[in-house]
Amino acid sequence: MPLSVPATRAGESDVMRVVVMGLWAAALSVLLDLSSRGMLTVLTPLPSVLLLLALVAAGVLADLVGVATTAARESALHAMAADRVPGARQGVGLVRHADRVASIANDLIGDVVGTLSGAVAAQLAVRLWTPGTKAQSLATTLLLALVAGLTVGGKAYAKRLALREPELVIAAVGRALGLFERLRFSRRHRRPRAAHGRK
Repeated sequence: MPLSVPATRAGESDVMRVVVMGLWAAALSVLLDLSSRGMLTVLTPLPSVLLLLALVAAGVLADLVGVATTAARESALHAMAADRVPGARQGVGLVRHADRVASIANDLIGDVVGTLSGAVAAQLAVRLWTPGTKAQSLATTLLLALVAGLTVGGKAYAKRLALREPELVIAAVGRALGLFERLRFSRRHRRPRAAHGRK
């Protein structure tokens, strides 16, 4: 029965990945909810609305990255990397781990941020209008409808773009990752020099 062992291990690995993703989602939800509640208590109405729009945009971008990662072709990114297209080299790494990237982007970030944006919209309505009044109830309904419309419409457009130009989307994400790598590398090498200068 040699074939049953790898299958069992693969099943256990999948279950463990689901459990880990669920725990990360719960932790991220708590962290973002607490931070957004704290920000809403000190922000004026305009920044609060901008925070809500930023959450919606984050969910749309996460969906864009997740779909593009599964749709992109590794061979096309290799060709782009050979032509020295910025971000293509990092994009190859993303496509090679497309299942994990899509799970993090769509299931973890996208779903958590989508749920949180609705909660923030409800909190914003309570803050701007007197709780328990018809005005507050109507404002909550309208804000939730606005968030849903922006989220669904934004994700529909993002998926269309990701399926039409997946390699370009992944290369753009790769450029952002490359910038982050350069910043981290420069900081890492700046600290020993500073310490040597003090000596």
